[in-house]
Amino acid sequence: MSDSEYFELKYLEEIHELFLSLKQKSELFNLGLFKKNNNFMDLFDFILDSIEMNNEVTEDEDNTLNDEEYYSMLK
Repeated sequence: MSDSEYFELKYLEEIHELFLSLKQKSELFNLGLFKKNNNFMDLFDFILDSIEMNNEVTEDEDNTLNDEEYYSMLK
């Protein structure tokens, strides 16, 4: 599965909900947004094009601290 397919499966519904919320607020405040591009896939494509996916595993990920260990180091 490619990164973009994983992103789509994971976030498609949330981006659709975001689009509907933004569209509703735009109409409420008479902003005139989303009149030309009234398709949530435009927002999805914009977000997908704007992110950088990082799948590299670093050594630090194997040695992560839990909250208790982290806060004890701060003392």
